[in-house]
Amino acid sequence: MCFSYEPELHPGVTYKIQDIGATLKIFSTGSITITAPSVKSIQTAVEEVYNLVLPYKNERRLEETEKFPLSERQKRKRDWIDAQKAEEDEGDEYEYVYE
Repeated sequence: MCFSYEPELHPGVTYKIQDIGATLKIFSTGSITITAPSVKSIQTAVEEVYNLVLPYKNERRLEETEKFPLSERQKRKRDWIDAQKAEEDEGDEYEYVYE
Protein backbone atom coordinates (compact mmCIF):
# COMPACT_ATOMS: atom_id res chain seq x y z
CA MET A 1 0.00 0.00 0.00
CA CYS A 2 1.37 3.44 -0.85
CA PHE A 3 0.10 6.99 -1.02
CA SER A 4 1.27 9.90 -3.14
CA TYR A 5 0.10 13.47 -3.45
CA GLU A 6 1.54 15.81 -6.04
CA PRO A 7 -0.82 18.82 -6.21
CA GLU A 8 1.16 20.31 -9.12
CA LEU A 9 0.48 17.18 -11.18
CA HIS A 10 -2.89 15.90 -9.97
CA PRO A 11 -5.57 17.30 -7.62
CA GLY A 12 -6.15 14.03 -5.79
CA VAL A 13 -4.30 11.59 -3.58
CA THR A 14 -3.20 8.41 -5.35
CA TYR A 15 -3.61 5.35 -3.13
CA LYS A 16 -2.23 2.07 -4.45
CA ILE A 17 -3.06 -1.32 -2.99
CA GLN A 18 -0.42 -3.55 -4.56
CA ASP A 19 -1.61 -6.96 -3.33
CA ILE A 20 -4.92 -6.64 -5.26
CA GLY A 21 -3.61 -4.38 -8.04
CA ALA A 22 -5.98 -1.49 -7.33
CA THR A 23 -5.29 2.22 -7.71
CA LEU A 24 -7.60 4.78 -6.12
CA LYS A 25 -7.68 8.52 -6.80
CA ILE A 26 -9.21 10.30 -3.79
CA PHE A 27 -10.33 13.90 -4.29
CA SER A 28 -11.20 16.63 -1.77
CA THR A 29 -14.75 16.66 -3.16
CA GLY A 30 -15.25 13.16 -1.79
CA SER A 31 -15.09 11.50 -5.20
CA ILE A 32 -13.05 8.34 -5.50
CA THR A 33 -11.99 6.79 -8.80
CA ILE A 34 -10.93 3.15 -8.65
CA THR A 35 -8.99 1.22 -11.27
CA ALA A 36 -8.58 -2.51 -10.64
CA PRO A 37 -8.35 -5.77 -12.59
CA SER A 38 -11.68 -7.19 -11.35
CA VAL A 39 -14.93 -6.29 -9.63
CA LYS A 40 -13.84 -8.30 -6.60
CA SER A 41 -10.68 -6.18 -6.38
CA ILE A 42 -12.79 -3.03 -6.56
CA GLN A 43 -15.02 -4.26 -3.73
CA THR A 44 -11.96 -5.09 -1.62
CA ALA A 45 -10.46 -1.66 -2.34
CA VAL A 46 -13.70 0.11 -1.35
CA GLU A 47 -13.90 -1.86 1.89
CA GLU A 48 -10.29 -1.02 2.71
CA VAL A 49 -10.43 2.70 1.92
CA TYR A 50 -13.90 3.39 3.35
CA ASN A 51 -12.76 3.38 6.98
CA LEU A 52 -9.73 5.51 6.07
CA VAL A 53 -11.74 8.33 4.48
CA LEU A 54 -14.91 8.22 6.61
CA PRO A 55 -13.47 10.31 9.48
CA TYR A 56 -12.85 13.16 6.99
CA LYS A 57 -16.42 13.26 5.71
CA ASN A 58 -17.96 16.73 5.90
CA GLU A 59 -21.67 17.08 6.46
CA ARG A 60 -23.36 19.52 4.12
CA ARG A 61 -23.85 22.87 5.78
CA LEU A 62 -27.26 24.56 5.75
CA GLU A 63 -26.16 27.30 3.33
CA GLU A 64 -24.81 24.65 0.92
CA THR A 65 -28.06 22.72 1.16
CA GLU A 66 -30.05 25.81 0.26
CA LYS A 67 -27.71 26.76 -2.60
CA PHE A 68 -27.27 23.25 -3.99
CA PRO A 69 -30.23 21.07 -3.03
CA LEU A 70 -29.94 17.33 -3.44
CA SER A 71 -31.55 15.78 -6.49
CA GLU A 72 -34.28 13.18 -5.94
CA ARG A 73 -31.80 10.45 -6.88
CA GLN A 74 -29.27 11.72 -4.32
CA LYS A 75 -32.00 11.84 -1.66
CA ARG A 76 -33.02 8.24 -2.38
CA LYS A 77 -29.39 7.12 -2.23
CA ARG A 78 -28.81 8.97 1.06
CA ASP A 79 -31.97 7.46 2.54
CA TRP A 80 -30.91 3.99 1.41
CA ILE A 81 -27.45 4.37 2.99
CA ASP A 82 -29.02 5.66 6.22
CA ALA A 83 -31.31 2.61 6.27
CA GLN A 84 -28.31 0.33 5.75
CA LYS A 85 -26.47 2.00 8.63
CA ALA A 86 -29.53 1.51 10.85
CA GLU A 87 -29.56 -2.19 9.98
CA GLU A 88 -25.86 -2.39 10.79
CA ASP A 89 -26.55 -0.93 14.22
CA GLU A 90 -29.06 -3.74 14.76
CA GLY A 91 -26.35 -6.28 13.99
CA ASP A 92 -27.70 -7.32 10.59
CA GLU A 93 -25.23 -7.96 7.81
CA TYR A 94 -25.49 -5.94 4.61
CA GLU A 95 -23.54 -5.09 1.52
CA TYR A 96 -22.98 -1.58 0.16
CA VAL A 97 -23.58 -1.05 -3.53
CA TYR A 98 -21.38 1.67 -5.02
CA GLU A 99 -22.14 3.39 -8.28
